[in-house]
Amino acid sequence: MEERAAELRTSEERYRTLFDGVPTGLYRSTPGGQMLDANPALVQMLGYSNREALLAIQLDDIYVDPKERVRWKDQVEREGMVRDFVIRMYQRDGTIIWVTNTARAVRDQQGQVLHYEGSLEDITERRQAAIELQKYQGHLEELVEERTAELAKSEERYRTLFDGVPVGLYRTTPNGKILDISVAFVQFLGYPSRQELLAVANAAALYVDPEERDRWQALMDRKGVVRDFAVRVRRYDGTTLWLGDTARAVKDEQGQVLYYEGSVEDISRRKLYEHVIRRQKEYFEALFVNSPVAVITADLNGSVVSWSPAAETLFGYTPDEAIGRCLDELVANDPRFREEAQALTRQAIQGARTKVTTRRTRKDGSVVDVEMRGLPVIMADEEVGFIVIYHDITERKRFEEQLRRQKEYYEALFVNSPVAVVTADLDTCVVSWSPAAEKLFGYTQEEAIGQCLDHLVANDPMFAEEA
Repeated sequence: MEERAAELRTSEERYRTLFDGVPTGLYRSTPGGQMLDANPALVQMLGYSNREALLAIQLDDIYVDPKERVRWKDQVEREGMVRDFVIRMYQRDGTIIWVTNTARAVRDQQGQVLHYEGSLEDITERRQAAIELQKYQGHLEELVEERTAELAKSEERYRTLFDGVPVGLYRTTPNGKILDISVAFVQFLGYPSRQELLAVANAAALYVDPEERDRWQALMDRKGVVRDFAVRVRRYDGTTLWLGDTARAVKDEQGQVLYYEGSVEDISRRKLYEHVIRRQKEYFEALFVNSPVAVITADLNGSVVSWSPAAETLFGYTPDEAIGRCLDELVANDPRFREEAQALTRQAIQGARTKVTTRRTRKDGSVVDVEMRGLPVIMADEEVGFIVIYHDITERKRFEEQLRRQKEYYEALFVNSPVAVVTADLDTCVVSWSPAAEKLFGYTQEEAIGQCLDHLVANDPMFAEEA
């Protein structure tokens, strides 16, 4: 019995050490919002002085928006598991942090939710330092028989938590032998069982690129901890996925590494998003560089942030000359345009969309006719600046002026012509009626326009057929 008690005690210490040692926030909570257990990483993440202080709070009190917990709870109870649910939480001092909540619902035989088990990751600064975890110490207080029963329950509880959280947990030796691994990790890699994965000769065999394991090892040897190390691994079926690995080295009193323990999360979706975002960034940068119209972005102080090649062509300033300077001082440095430009900038800073035809000044002092559009720049539901697009309409203005002059010229010819000039549409209805026509036929413009031409000037049967 004492031997069994020792084995259970060792098991409890191992899983409690792993639970408390993983640099990822782990927890167990009730549907009613009471925290049942939390590891030191979660306590420190939320800024509490100890585990008891955190367990004493009501979860609704640390959600910035309590509705987020309602949505999270609905989803986890509907689907049984939630991955990377993004929420905002208050730390003990009131600081707001962003975290991802990955959890599952643990149910009884009747399907009722007993509690939730999961993990929180602080993504406010994804690369911030992982928390050094404290070891849990147990004290023998009862007889060997009673303690044996307690240890058996403890082993089952922490094994359930170790295997239940939807985050891959592991422990390996310095030479790569896998000592233990959670069910979630087995599922990540698609192995039929834990035993088959534990049978892998060396953890390096799971890496798509073995050199990544060497880099991981070098970083671990140098710092004793690895945070969010992105690595590609090969699944049981040969397919690959990206994992984010956070781990630490556990050493003996002489400083020798006993083993590594850590957690992994599937970041394949994040890697895909990063690839898509990178492609979109390249696409929009290409549009910015190759746009035939001047594109300028500015911050909420009206200072230039970016200056396209077309803007350089239109206004004469290079990007080095323009970036950081007040936009209105560059393109509206003539008192005639300054007040209007400043008013439009104020509207843009307030989030308004503007479109005007106006005039602006170039570096050499010349004036250019432009069509200007102003749009707010929104990131994460917050306005961070505005974008201004200038289209050089000098040629259009010149053409419009030519048309105006031609129109005035032909109108003068029409009005001053000594002969009667009449225009009609395809239905022979009068469209225009010159002053000479009024004198010749006696009808005023008001009387003639819209009437059938033949009815006006050939209303005698002798001329009607010919007309």
